[in-house]
This record gives sequence, C-alpha cells and structure tokens, in this order.
Amino acid sequence: MFNSKPSAGTRIRLLSMPDDPHPVAPGTTGTITEVREVGVGRDRWLQIDVDWDNGRQLMLASPPDRFEIITSPPSRLL
Repeated sequence: MFNSKPSAGTRIRLLSMPDDPHPVAPGTTGTITEVREVGVGRDRWLQIDVDWDNGRQLMLASPPDRFEIITSPPSRLL
C-alpha cells in the first residue's frame, strides 16, 4: 500500500489536514520524528509524528492527510 514510507528526520510541507478540528495550516513545514503503520490490509494507514516549525507537535494520519517531502534525512553508512 505504501510505496515509499517517510522516516524520522524527513522534512515535510503540509498540503492538507481535512479531518482535524484544529489543523496545522497548509504550507507549514516540519520534521518527522516517528512513523508507524496502523491497521491491517486495506485499512492500513500511517501515523506520522511531526515537530512543526510553528512549535506544534501534531501527528498526521496518512491517508487522509496530505504532505510533500522537502528533504530526506541523510543516509547512514553501515
């Protein structure tokens, strides 16, 4: 279901957060702190914890929340 799952350290820009009663404003940028897959089968979704640059800490539920990746974290050498 998820072609490319973002990881901690990824910088994102919010496009929309339609179901939250107190959403982060579209265009706000932030850094992902943790990503978890929730549910099974067709009911799977991503819970994405974000430290927003405006000081808020509010998770994304993807879907339905939409965002774009600005930068990915640097690769770690093994």
